[in-house]
Amino acid sequence: MKSWLCFRDYDCNWNSKIFRNFTSDVAHSRWWKVHSAMSAELQGFCLLESRQKAHMEWDRRETEKEGFYDGHWKIPIRDSRLRICVDNVCNWKSMLKHWGGRQIGPTSMWF
Repeated sequence: MKSWLCFRDYDCNWNSKIFRNFTSDVAHSRWWKVHSAMSAELQGFCLLESRQKAHMEWDRRETEKEGFYDGHWKIPIRDSRLRICVDNVCNWKSMLKHWGGRQIGPTSMWF
Protein backbone atom coordinates (compact mmCIF):
# COMPACT_ATOMS: atom_id res chain seq x y z
CA MET A 1 0.00 0.00 0.00
CA LYS A 2 1.26 3.48 -0.81
CA SER A 3 2.50 5.62 2.09
CA TRP A 4 -0.18 8.28 1.65
CA LEU A 5 -2.83 5.57 2.11
CA CYS A 6 -1.28 4.63 5.46
CA PHE A 7 -1.16 6.40 8.77
CA ARG A 8 1.67 8.90 8.84
CA ASP A 9 2.93 7.24 12.02
CA TYR A 10 4.06 3.98 10.40
CA ASP A 11 3.93 1.92 7.22
CA CYS A 12 0.58 0.13 7.35
CA ASN A 13 1.99 -2.69 5.21
CA TRP A 14 3.28 -4.03 8.55
CA ASN A 15 -0.37 -4.85 9.34
CA SER A 16 -0.75 -7.36 6.52
CA LYS A 17 0.94 -10.71 6.04
CA ILE A 18 0.54 -10.25 2.29
CA PHE A 19 2.15 -6.79 2.11
CA ARG A 20 4.95 -7.26 4.65
CA ASN A 21 7.44 -7.82 1.82
CA PHE A 22 6.85 -4.21 0.79
CA THR A 23 7.44 -2.59 4.19
CA SER A 24 10.13 -0.02 4.69
CA ASP A 25 10.23 2.34 7.64
CA VAL A 26 12.96 4.33 5.89
CA ALA A 27 10.98 4.75 2.65
CA HIS A 28 7.82 5.58 4.60
CA SER A 29 9.62 8.27 6.58
CA ARG A 30 11.19 9.66 3.43
CA TRP A 31 7.79 9.88 1.73
CA TRP A 32 6.36 11.88 4.63
CA LYS A 33 9.29 14.31 4.49
CA VAL A 34 8.44 14.90 0.82
CA HIS A 35 4.75 15.27 1.76
CA SER A 36 5.58 17.90 4.37
CA ALA A 37 7.48 19.90 1.77
CA MET A 38 4.59 19.87 -0.73
CA SER A 39 2.11 22.69 -1.06
CA ALA A 40 -1.14 22.45 0.91
CA GLU A 41 -2.98 22.01 -2.38
CA LEU A 42 -0.97 18.89 -3.26
CA GLN A 43 -1.21 17.57 0.31
CA GLY A 44 -4.98 17.70 -0.10
CA PHE A 45 -4.77 14.82 -2.57
CA CYS A 46 -3.36 12.66 0.26
CA LEU A 47 -6.29 13.13 2.64
CA LEU A 48 -8.09 10.01 3.79
CA GLU A 49 -11.73 9.12 3.27
CA SER A 50 -13.56 7.86 6.34
CA ARG A 51 -13.66 4.27 5.11
CA GLN A 52 -9.87 4.34 4.60
CA LYS A 53 -9.36 5.56 8.18
CA ALA A 54 -11.66 2.86 9.52
CA HIS A 55 -10.05 0.17 7.38
CA MET A 56 -6.55 1.04 8.59
CA GLU A 57 -7.68 1.10 12.21
CA TRP A 58 -9.43 -2.25 11.73
CA ASP A 59 -6.23 -3.75 10.29
CA ARG A 60 -4.18 -2.30 13.15
CA ARG A 61 -6.49 -3.87 15.73
CA GLU A 62 -6.48 -7.23 13.97
CA THR A 63 -2.68 -7.13 13.86
CA GLU A 64 -2.66 -6.48 17.60
CA LYS A 65 -4.94 -9.48 18.20
CA GLU A 66 -2.62 -11.66 16.14
CA GLY A 67 0.37 -10.32 18.07
CA PHE A 68 2.58 -9.50 15.09
CA TYR A 69 6.14 -9.64 16.36
CA ASP A 70 7.37 -6.30 15.00
CA GLY A 71 4.98 -4.33 17.23
CA HIS A 72 4.26 -1.50 14.80
CA TRP A 73 0.62 -1.73 15.87
CA LYS A 74 1.73 -0.45 19.29
CA ILE A 75 2.77 2.92 17.85
CA PRO A 76 0.23 5.60 18.87
CA ILE A 77 -1.59 7.03 15.87
CA ARG A 78 -1.30 10.81 15.78
CA ASP A 79 -1.86 11.40 12.07
CA SER A 80 -3.56 14.80 11.78
CA ARG A 81 -5.51 13.60 8.75
CA LEU A 82 -7.76 11.61 11.10
CA ARG A 83 -9.38 14.89 12.17
CA ILE A 84 -10.04 16.10 8.62
CA CYS A 85 -13.30 14.97 7.05
CA VAL A 86 -13.37 14.79 3.24
CA ASP A 87 -16.64 12.91 2.77
CA ASN A 88 -20.14 12.85 4.21
CA VAL A 89 -19.52 10.21 6.89
CA CYS A 90 -16.88 11.87 9.09
CA ASN A 91 -17.47 9.56 12.09
CA TRP A 92 -15.19 6.82 10.80
CA LYS A 93 -14.96 5.17 14.23
CA SER A 94 -18.65 4.29 14.04
CA MET A 95 -17.89 2.14 10.98
CA LEU A 96 -15.77 -0.16 13.14
CA LYS A 97 -18.83 -1.31 15.10
CA HIS A 98 -20.11 -3.11 12.02
CA TRP A 99 -16.94 -4.81 10.84
CA GLY A 100 -15.76 -8.28 11.68
CA GLY A 101 -18.98 -9.91 12.81
CA ARG A 102 -21.65 -11.59 10.77
CA GLN A 103 -22.47 -8.24 9.29
CA ILE A 104 -20.36 -6.31 6.86
CA GLY A 105 -16.57 -6.63 6.71
CA PRO A 106 -13.96 -4.04 5.80
CA THR A 107 -13.36 -5.34 2.28
CA SER A 108 -16.99 -5.10 1.26
CA MET A 109 -17.04 -1.45 2.34
CA TRP A 110 -13.58 -0.73 0.94
CA PHE A 111 -14.43 -1.45 -2.70
